[in-house]
Amino acid sequence: MSTTYHELLETFVARFGWANSVIVKHPFTLHQLYTIQDVLIYNHGIPIYYAYPNQEPVACLPGEFLCIPSRQAIQIRVGSKDAPSVPENFFMTHYATYLTPTSDLITTDSYAGLSYISFDMQVLGCVNLLDLWDVSAMTISPNDVIRNLYNYILLERQVDHIAQKIAFKHAVSLLGLEIVRYMLGCKSFLEGLASRVNYLQDKRILTILSYINKHIDKELSNKVLAGLAHISEDYMGQYFKLAMNERPQAYVEYQRMKKAIHLLQTTSKAIQTIAKEIGLKDTAYFCRRFKNLFGMQPSKARKQGCILTFQVR
Repeated sequence: MSTTYHELLETFVARFGWANSVIVKHPFTLHQLYTIQDVLIYNHGIPIYYAYPNQEPVACLPGEFLCIPSRQAIQIRVGSKDAPSVPENFFMTHYATYLTPTSDLITTDSYAGLSYISFDMQVLGCVNLLDLWDVSAMTISPNDVIRNLYNYILLERQVDHIAQKIAFKHAVSLLGLEIVRYMLGCKSFLEGLASRVNYLQDKRILTILSYINKHIDKELSNKVLAGLAHISEDYMGQYFKLAMNERPQAYVEYQRMKKAIHLLQTTSKAIQTIAKEIGLKDTAYFCRRFKNLFGMQPSKARKQGCILTFQVR
């Protein structure tokens, strides 16, 4: 592996999002599952299939992990390959009909279900590593190191231990690195990697991404971002899309909503306060955009906790 990759991974950090284990009560198919964070699912003895649009479903076998990079819309079938389709918005508001949280999956094989951990794998302080490498959803064969770290995080999540945040920080970073090592051990993956890091040579993109990350509560118009890169406002949209494969304002909104979810899950701050902290002065506009993306109001979403790992489109 080249020096470039070593230098890149020296800046690696993984940030914990959420963890949960669930028993599957009824089979279901979600046609547009879109993860806000990177998600690692473990199959505890239940049929799980995933597929991208217009592709055949791929099985995630019992004992395997399924790694789903953030912001990739995939179809997922749980409980049966022919599981009935469930509208995403309905699933978001009625998930208790299909899933029951449990702590028994880690210690017993008496139940069939799945568990998952969500996290952000970042490099250079602001770039999602799997996004940078254009990683697709993939199964990971049983691996004792990954499994032990994964179980440790799930068990830690169940009890309010001393210094829990520190434990999550280190365990999730180690888990993320083991996933990266697994990917880099796949020859076909490594061969196509070089072309995916070209844009990091343009420091202007990193300046823009870093600024967005640190100033999410500020004005982040194309004019402001163009000024950081010393390019025209008219060219900003094209420039950003060439590097990031999306419009700058779509990226900004994604970052804002990701922070909103974090604040909803980890604080009791008022909705109005959260809106301001993500750079939206109009609380009503924030609520409309949130409902459009997640199928529910922020006030209701706060009570849904774990399911907010997922977004519907």
